[in-house]
Amino acid sequence: MTDQKCENVWVDGSFDIVHFGDVYTLREARKYGKSLTVGIHSDKEILRHTGNYPVFNEEERYRLVSGLKFVDRVVENAPYHTTVASLDKYNCDFCVVEESASHDKRSEEVRRAGRSVVAKQPFEVSSKDIIERTLRMHSAMRNGERLDLPWQEGIFLATSETFKLFGSSSKPKEGDKIVYACGSFDFFNVGHLAFLEQAKSLGDYLIVGIYSDEEIIQGEGYHPIMSLHERALCAFAYKPVDEILLGAPKFVDDELLERFKIDIVARGVATSSFDQERFVVPKKRGILRIIDSGSSVTTETILERIIETRSPPDSMKNEGTSRLCNDVFYNEMDVTYKSQHPVEQMG
Repeated sequence: MTDQKCENVWVDGSFDIVHFGDVYTLREARKYGKSLTVGIHSDKEILRHTGNYPVFNEEERYRLVSGLKFVDRVVENAPYHTTVASLDKYNCDFCVVEESASHDKRSEEVRRAGRSVVAKQPFEVSSKDIIERTLRMHSAMRNGERLDLPWQEGIFLATSETFKLFGSSSKPKEGDKIVYACGSFDFFNVGHLAFLEQAKSLGDYLIVGIYSDEEIIQGEGYHPIMSLHERALCAFAYKPVDEILLGAPKFVDDELLERFKIDIVARGVATSSFDQERFVVPKKRGILRIIDSGSSVTTETILERIIETRSPPDSMKNEGTSRLCNDVFYNEMDVTYKSQHPVEQMG
C-alpha cells in the first residue's frame, strides 16, 4: 500500500473484552486514514468459527468499540473473513491487519487484492490472555495459595507521551465545569462507559481517577486483573474522558478538589459502605452527584461470566494441585504475558 493517507480505513475483529491491546490496534489503524470503520463479528459468527461464545455479547462489544476516541463508525455483524465486498460497501480504501494476523486466512482475500496494510504490534496481549489471568487468580484464591502474577512482573514504562497517544491533550477552558469520577475500572465494560458518559454530561471536562492496584486490594479485598496502567490507558481511550489521574487518592478531600478546581464529583449507585466514606467531603460541599448507569454489568459480573463459561471441565482438573487445568487446556489458551512494554516501542 502507498504511504499516502487514505480517506477511509477498515479494521475488523471480535473485540471481546476490549483491552489495551485492542485500543492500541485501533489507534494505530486510525493513523492510516482520515476515518476508521470497525467491523465487529456477531456472537453466532464467533461461535461458528471458534466454538465459544464471547465473554462480552455483541451488543456490549458494539457499544464499547463505538465509544472509543479513534473510531468513527462501527459495522455490526461483520463477516469473519474480511472481503473486498465489505471494503467497497462501506467505502473503505483498505484493511489494516495486525502483524500477528498478517498471514491469517481471514484476511487472505484483501491481501491478494492489494487492499491491506500491516500495522506494527509492539506487544502481545489478547482476550485469551485476560481470561487466563482471571482463571489463574480464581484458582489461587479458591485454593488459598500465593497469587502468581506473571503478567505484572515486567515494568510498564509509561510516560506522559504514552498517554498522549490516547488522550485529547485538551485542557479545561475558562468557565468550564469540571467533573471528577474515580474507580478501579477493571475489565472496562458497558457499565463503566455508561457511568462515564453520564458523568461527563454533568459538566464540560471530565477527570477520571484510577485507583492503584494496592488501593483496590486494601479496599475491595481482591487484586485487579488489569494493571494500573492497562486500566488507565483503556479508560483514557474513551470519548467522555478528558484527563486521567493515576493512583487516585483513597478519599476525595479538599486538597484534591482545590488542586483540580473540581465543581462536581460523580459516583455510582453500586458502591460499598467503604466507598461511601471516600465521598464525605464532596457530600458536605453539596457537589456530590449519584449516577445510576442503568446497566447491570459490573466487573464482578464479567468475572463470573469467565469463571462459569471458561473454566475447564472437572475431568481436566488435577486433584491435589494448584493448577486450575492441565497442560492441554493451557496450550489451547495460547497465552502470552507480554503486555508490559516501554513507550519507546510504541509509535
